[in-house]
Amino acid sequence: MPKLKVGHISPTPEEDAAINAGIAADSESRELDSEWFAQAKPASEVLPPETYETLIAKRPRGRPKAEETKVFTAIRLDADLLDAFKSTGKGWQTRMNEALKHYLVDSSAKDAGITTMFRIERNQLIDVSAIQNNSKGKISHEAN
Repeated sequence: MPKLKVGHISPTPEEDAAINAGIAADSESRELDSEWFAQAKPASEVLPPETYETLIAKRPRGRPKAEETKVFTAIRLDADLLDAFKSTGKGWQTRMNEALKHYLVDSSAKDAGITTMFRIERNQLIDVSAIQNNSKGKISHEAN
């Protein structure tokens, strides 16, 4: 007998009898007996070929692969930097990814010290001057 989940409650014999009586009284459903199984035919004989092929086709499990997949990596970040991104809500990892792309695109401006703020979704501003100056300053975020 399979192991029952925590909190499982089996029906009492009275409840089980009431359930079975309800099933027997339902004219639209019946218990499948050996006579029914003797007359049953394989799906390949009953269904149209294209329907049957669709049903048995092997499909990959899980979420479909994106055209451009991400690569898992582990990286150590300052706690205040991570908190600033997480405080922007759901999708913070995507916004961090965009910020890194933004950095690569604007690296020449960074070297010149021109850009100290950049906008991420939801009107959040992240002050990157501490990062640009390579200092240990706190990263702040505020709604605009």
